[in-house]
Amino acid sequence: MIRHNTEIDTVAIQFDFDSTDDQYQVFNIFQDYIRDEKLGYLKKIFNSKAYKSEHELLYGQTRILTIQTGTIQKKINKNKTQYYLRIKVYGLKSYNESLDKASFKAFITICALSNTFGFRFRLCELDIALDVFIAFENMLVASIQKSPNVRYNNLADIQFYQDGATSYIEDYRNIKARNYAVLRSYLYDKSAKEKLDYPITRFEIKLQNRFFINNTLTIKSIQKTLDKYCIMYFNEINIKQGIINNLKKISNNRERELYYLLTLGHFRLSHNVDVLQEFLWQIETAYLDLFGNLKIPMLPLQGKYYNPFQNF
Repeated sequence: MIRHNTEIDTVAIQFDFDSTDDQYQVFNIFQDYIRDEKLGYLKKIFNSKAYKSEHELLYGQTRILTIQTGTIQKKINKNKTQYYLRIKVYGLKSYNESLDKASFKAFITICALSNTFGFRFRLCELDIALDVFIAFENMLVASIQKSPNVRYNNLADIQFYQDGATSYIEDYRNIKARNYAVLRSYLYDKSAKEKLDYPITRFEIKLQNRFFINNTLTIKSIQKTLDKYCIMYFNEINIKQGIINNLKKISNNRERELYYLLTLGHFRLSHNVDVLQEFLWQIETAYLDLFGNLKIPMLPLQGKYYNPFQNF
């Protein structure tokens, strides 16, 4: 079996308020704590939309997260305005150890501060990645369960960019459709993007805001989503090409296509949902003790405790 790791990459949380006073009180608490704990340099960035304000947290010259405040007009009651604060981390696994550590520390510290003060938040974006230590050419992803009203790209279609090759599973060339999608997924050359000297290919599933609005957030609901994709690796390119040819021949018969995909188990890779469970546990239970130290309780698993992260 080829080496592969499940990773959490981009993640965003949202706080909702009934008044702008509450909104900016929480923002100011975050701003002061980020400065006092030297988590990075918080810089206001220009935004042309009057209802939205945005700051970015820099580690060196690299953006690690943004804090966005804004308003939403309620659809049901148009006289009711919802105020929100959204924090988004732009990657927790870039294979730059110091950057990844700084990103995680900043994000989990904000979660801990929120949990300690009782600021309620919800997930509004989550990227779940499967990193496979093999070249991009040796990977293939096919959709097992296609969603209605969603367009899909042809199997193994590739787009080339300056930072490597990418295969988009869903076809979201329409930006509005992309932004309102429940999820998106794509396979790309992670080693090229991060300029690594060893091969890594990443399959990433982006759970967007609509996913968390439309679904009860449980490990089971996320596992069901992960199971919609058949992620495969091949030591020999000719075997991969043969499977692509076979799938294209039967692509007009969904039942035959699904049956054929289910016979390819010896090529398939799966996510480790324990990693996801641990991450969700951490952001829900991290807290600051009486001395202001960050604490992350260990997750009980089958009578044992395990925690892959060190307390900072």
